[in-house]
Amino acid sequence: MPLKGYGVLKSQPISTMVARDSAHLEIHTVDEEKHYRIAVNARSQTVPPELRYIIFDSFKHPITNKLPGLDNGFTLLQNTPQGGGLDYIRGNLFDYHDMKIAHHIAGSDNELLYTIQKYVDNAVGTKDAAIYAFGQSWGPESKRDQYFGFKPGGGIHDIHMNQGNAGRWMNDNGVWQDGGMFIHFPAEDRWVAIFLAFQSQSFHTDDKTGHPIEDVRCPEENTVIIVAALLNPIAGTQSISILNTTPDEIDLSGWALADINKNRLSLSGTIGTGNFMTIPVSNTNFDLPDSGGIISILDSSGIKINGVKYTAAEYSGNGRTFKF
Repeated sequence: MPLKGYGVLKSQPISTMVARDSAHLEIHTVDEEKHYRIAVNARSQTVPPELRYIIFDSFKHPITNKLPGLDNGFTLLQNTPQGGGLDYIRGNLFDYHDMKIAHHIAGSDNELLYTIQKYVDNAVGTKDAAIYAFGQSWGPESKRDQYFGFKPGGGIHDIHMNQGNAGRWMNDNGVWQDGGMFIHFPAEDRWVAIFLAFQSQSFHTDDKTGHPIEDVRCPEENTVIIVAALLNPIAGTQSISILNTTPDEIDLSGWALADINKNRLSLSGTIGTGNFMTIPVSNTNFDLPDSGGIISILDSSGIKINGVKYTAAEYSGNGRTFKF
C-alpha cells in the first residue's frame, strides 16, 4: 500500500542536530512563513542496522531541471512515472550496486549521520541554498516540535527507499515513492544528492506493488547494457546502442527498451557474445526528450536489466553519439 502524504518538501535549512536515539539527523528548515523538521534515518531498527547509502557531490539527472520550479513548502506527488516522485529502481537515479554500507566511527557514532550533517551544515551557511526532501509528510501538530520548538510541529520523514520491504514494513511498499534528499547550491549550479536504503530491503520489486519478488524471477543484471545513444541527430532518427556482455548469445524476443513514462520499444532477434546492436527509435511513442530522460532495458519478464540517464546538456551535442 503506497505511503499516504508522499511528496517533496522544498525549504531552506536553518540548523541541524543529532536525535536522541543517535539514529536520525534532524534538520530544521523554513519556507517564507512556515517551519519544518526533516528526519533523516542514519540507522535501521532492523538487523543489520547499518544503512546502504550513496551520496553524489555533483549530481546530474533530468529530475534536477524540474525541482527549482516547485513552490516553497510541501508538494504532494503521485505514485506514477509522470507524478514527479523518486524510484530507485525504475528512475535510473544511480546503480544500487555502488551503494556503500555505513560504518560506526566509535560507539554509537555513525559516519553516515555526520557525512549528511556536513553537507546540510554547508548549506545552512550558503545564501540561497535549498533542500528538496522526498518522503512522507506529517503534521501540522498542535504541540511544539520536540527538537526545534517551533509550533505547530510538522515536517517530512521516510527519506529513504520505500519499496522492497518484507515483514512489518511491507505495508509501506509502493513504486515511485522512494525518499531522498537533494541540496541545491545555485551559485555553483551544483546538486548534492543523498539516497538511503535498509540492508533488509530488496532491489527486485513488483512493478505494481513495490513488494519484493522471488529471486527465481530475478535474472542476472547488466548482461545486456545500454552503451550509447544518438539523441539529437542532424538527419535521420534517434538510436540506442546495446552490448551483450556475456559469453553466450542472447535471444531478445520479448525484450524491450523503456522510457521514463514506461513506453516500450520492442526488441527482437539475437545478440551474439560481445556484440553490439543499434536500435533505431522510429516508434513515435518512445520519448527521448531534449530536457533529459532515462532509458531502461527490460527482459522478457519485464524486469530491468540495465538503465541509464542523460541530461539536457548531454542531449545538446548535435549529431554526436553520446556514450553512457
